[in-house]
Amino acid sequence: MWVITNAFDEDELYLWNYKLQARTILDWENHPNAVHLRFEDLVGERGGGSNEKQSESIEVFCNALGVPITEEELGYLTENLWGVEKKRISTTFRKGEIGSWKKYFKPMHIKSFKRRLGEELILLCYEDGYDW
Repeated sequence: MWVITNAFDEDELYLWNYKLQARTILDWENHPNAVHLRFEDLVGERGGGSNEKQSESIEVFCNALGVPITEEELGYLTENLWGVEKKRISTTFRKGEIGSWKKYFKPMHIKSFKRRLGEELILLCYEDGYDW
């Protein structure tokens, strides 16, 4: 809850201003040199997404940086974003599951999050409205 409520310190100053960060992301949305990568597009099937979107996103990122990537390298990256398969340990994602927040958020968290960042979730296309 501390993080959701913007992590005020004792002087009522923001330690993290998530609203400002979200608005900054929105400002970059139409910038021709900005590349927007979404968590949901990077996790692939193992995280509840799509392997096609995962590959596309990695290719877009590499192209934006001017780094050529072969099919073999792309395959290596997509297979190893999650780390060692047997251990299911990822060096990239803490959990890497789309929608896993639903397992942890209680009604009070949802209410607070909607109040603090509901509009930004809608503007960033994570939600269609406040009925979640």
